[in-house]
Amino acid sequence: MKILWLCNVVPPMIAKQLNIETTVKEGWVDASLRKLVADNKRNLEMGICVPYNIDSAFKKDTVTLDSRSVVVYRFLEQTQSPWVYDKTLETTFDSIIKDFKPDLIHIFGTEYPHTLACLRVFNNPQKVLLGIQGVMSECAKHYCGGLSQEIINKSTFRDSLKKDNIAAQQEKFYRRAEFEQEALSLTGNATGRTAFDKNAVLSANPEISYFHMNETLRQEFYEGSWNMDKMEKHSIFVTQADYPLKGFHDLLKAMPAVLEKYPDAHIYVAGNSITGYTSLKEKIKIGTYGAYLRKLMAERGLMDKVSVLGKLSAAQMKDRYLKSHVLVCNSYIENSPNSVGEAMLLGTPVIVPRTGGIPSIAEENEAAFYEVGNIEQLTNQIIKVFEDKDYMTQLSEAEKARAVLNYDSDKNFERLTEIYDQLC
Repeated sequence: MKILWLCNVVPPMIAKQLNIETTVKEGWVDASLRKLVADNKRNLEMGICVPYNIDSAFKKDTVTLDSRSVVVYRFLEQTQSPWVYDKTLETTFDSIIKDFKPDLIHIFGTEYPHTLACLRVFNNPQKVLLGIQGVMSECAKHYCGGLSQEIINKSTFRDSLKKDNIAAQQEKFYRRAEFEQEALSLTGNATGRTAFDKNAVLSANPEISYFHMNETLRQEFYEGSWNMDKMEKHSIFVTQADYPLKGFHDLLKAMPAVLEKYPDAHIYVAGNSITGYTSLKEKIKIGTYGAYLRKLMAERGLMDKVSVLGKLSAAQMKDRYLKSHVLVCNSYIENSPNSVGEAMLLGTPVIVPRTGGIPSIAEENEAAFYEVGNIEQLTNQIIKVFEDKDYMTQLSEAEKARAVLNYDSDKNFERLTEIYDQLC
């Protein structure tokens, strides 16, 4: 059985062997890879395609992972502009596919140019398994996160120079959604894990065979447990806040009412700062959304109530979950956010919007739900978690029990191999 993976990032296992840089994104891919290379039950040959900045169309290497040889194809792609289709990728993938001769191509994600290029040249839908991550068509619709049209159309100096205000950013998401729709039309099989993504897949292509398969999260989150006696009281953790779809502006709007009851409340945000600056040069680089968030913080007295933590490793993320009183997800649309899954596995109480696929990964008693855009409900849920220890404990215990089922690495691996066996 020859399986060729097409990934959006270099899995850390591969990066370590090749001594190259990678990212903390999409940790579930590395988690699945660890299981697959350790499997001795199947006569399996693996190839993995990853985008990387090289000086040729693609570069072939062979690495050893857990005593298994894996062929790695690094291909050249302009990953900083994923809304631009590069037709030369078709030639690249034609060469890679002819070299590896896969029995099945497993593609992770729907909306990147490399996904579409690979599908256009492979031309064998029944031997493709497309893993649904987000649903780009829905992300494009909800990109602006309920902001006013005035803010959406506004441009800072940086936005004017780059032609990249919020409206332009949304348009780029719509372009990627077009890639996704064509990719789904060229695919015979897909994996997903929520009613939301199943509906999106079958609406785009009713002929697709849809396989339910949960994701396996990064190893670090399967050990350890949140403890209310060891947390930082009234601390709120947010894992993404750098574009409108993630809805951070709603949390900022909720904070004044939270601070009235809990003046020591504090927000910690993972990722790069899009609001801070210490010089004029840095100030003119701020985009419209960053400027809007900064204005909200200034108007509501929140400038010293938000700490941006930068990019965090898995170990650092775990430490922050365990220290936090609550994880808040403010997104206007999500399929099954892994940050919520990681927090649930550890038992950190989570507040989530009732949107997209989130109701498929947690019941009403397994997370604190609120309606998207409803600031009053969001505020009330934060205050309830802060003030009601019984509610907080019930959430922690229930969500952890659910997460153990959702993210069972052995069962999820068994499901993956069942699908491979069926399709091959």
